[in-house]
Amino acid sequence: SGQIIFDIGLGHGPLESVVFAPDGKHVAAGSTDGFLSLVEPSSGQIIFDKYLGHGTLRSVVFAPDGKHVAAGSTDGFLSLVEPSSGQIIFDIGLGHGPLESMVFAPD
Repeated sequence: SGQIIFDIGLGHGPLESVVFAPDGKHVAAGSTDGFLSLVEPSSGQIIFDKYLGHGTLRSVVFAPDGKHVAAGSTDGFLSLVEPSSGQIIFDIGLGHGPLESMVFAPD
């Protein structure tokens, strides 16, 4: 129908990567200034808004079960965050250039 479901300003730089959780209840977004945000589209509520301390978050992806979200940055960092708490599980510099695209294995 073209109807806008939600429209929310996160107050950061432009968004580089936006992805829906597998259950459709949340949207994760990575910005050019290193913020990873999780939003609940039905209410517009920001669940968390976390500065990961790296370059542009070019790639953001949910695990198939929705229990983790990974963010890859242009400076080669991979961060894994637990959406339910916003806790960073790990944050590691891979040293191989930008992470442009990522995917979780289905199992």
